[in-house]
Amino acid sequence: MQLISKGIFPLLVFLLHIPVVQAQNWLHHPGSTPLSIYRLYGDTVTDKVIAVGAFEMAGNIPAQGIAVWDDTAWVPSGIPSFATSPNYYSVGKYNNDYVFGGSFVDWSQADPGYVVRWNGTAFDSIGHLRTGGAYSFQQLGNDLIISTNWGRDTINGVPFYSIARWDGVNWYDMGLGQFNGGVYGTLIHRNQLYAYGRSATDSLSYLHKFTGNGWQPVGQHLNAIIETFCVFNDEIYLGRFTNGNDMLGSVLKLDTITNTWISPGGGVHGNYVLSNVTGMAVMGGKLYVSGGFELAGGVPAEDVCTWDGTQWCSLGNSLTYAPRHCAALDSAVFFVPNLMFDSVPSTTGFVEWVGGSYTDTCGFLTTSLPEVIQEQTLLPVPNPAADRVQFTLPEHTGYRVFITNSLGQMILSSAGHESVFFVEVGNYASGIYFYHIATDEGKIYRGSFCVSE
Repeated sequence: MQLISKGIFPLLVFLLHIPVVQAQNWLHHPGSTPLSIYRLYGDTVTDKVIAVGAFEMAGNIPAQGIAVWDDTAWVPSGIPSFATSPNYYSVGKYNNDYVFGGSFVDWSQADPGYVVRWNGTAFDSIGHLRTGGAYSFQQLGNDLIISTNWGRDTINGVPFYSIARWDGVNWYDMGLGQFNGGVYGTLIHRNQLYAYGRSATDSLSYLHKFTGNGWQPVGQHLNAIIETFCVFNDEIYLGRFTNGNDMLGSVLKLDTITNTWISPGGGVHGNYVLSNVTGMAVMGGKLYVSGGFELAGGVPAEDVCTWDGTQWCSLGNSLTYAPRHCAALDSAVFFVPNLMFDSVPSTTGFVEWVGGSYTDTCGFLTTSLPEVIQEQTLLPVPNPAADRVQFTLPEHTGYRVFITNSLGQMILSSAGHESVFFVEVGNYASGIYFYHIATDEGKIYRGSFCVSE
């Protein structure tokens, strides 16, 4: 698995400290008070951002806890209002229907409803929790998975610990009793369910993987609170709250060989005692990280930075207070700031990173939003291939290339700085492979090729 380049030029990385970021690199989208927005959800199918929380208006649009941003303005969600303003904690999708979790009185004003489903025309309550509200949603096969931060609870009368599944008819406990302090987040990676939470007995944070019959711990125990996690480059990353005695930092990556957590590229740290990472989103071949920190890989980074798998880059210091949540679509990343935007009081809405004329601390110029180019505009040759595949970019630029197999496993991750390069495939098994190329100019190329003997 080797990448060979034509006309290889050394890739010079200049670590430039840019103390001030121009305002045009951020767009402010007025709307609901940031402290009342509890979650952002980037729906890549509809190319819309769904904001949920405890609010009644988004801009001049009545919202009742659910607001929709269509890339240009707030639009009516089409979801009916409730008699009592709800507090939505989470939003997700199940079989293409939106699902919401929170604490509110339903439309009949009869019983609290904590898990509701919207099919585009009507609501139905599919889960009534006795104590808390659903904190996260995932779909695993045909099942809906919910987690709560209350520990022991019941849903539709079924006792469970922190995490439960719904098969479309009935609810079941998933047997994660050691998380009796609550589960704060879940994700699906390679068709397996992961969950992180806390044990009320020792207050440590853990990550566990569902094996189908039970749960097994992943990585070593962490003596700090996990805030968020995600999958980037087919690897699991997490963001957490740390103190000055924790040298690993606030972003960790799972080393699957040693089953331990490592600090990628020097990690993310605070200059003083505390630091935290509360938001992660993947877009344009980069992991966007937000929270409260001052250093990323040793480079000054005020609360927002990127990681491309090799190095950290700062996006400057335009957000006076650390963002709490973030979400990504195919060509945009959105953040919920705390109270201030661009050093000016701005107590409504969220902000979008657009780049503009910004040069980050790694020396990369962001001139526009990443552009998704259809796969037929970049043709790997030959196809099928037996020994190696040639890729030709229409511009001379730095890039990263990722190759995955049909199981979603990462086969190759490499970087270069030329317009023509080759990927050696002589050792690849016969089959279909997928490429993802992200350039320094913000362009994304995706497609596939075949390997045959």
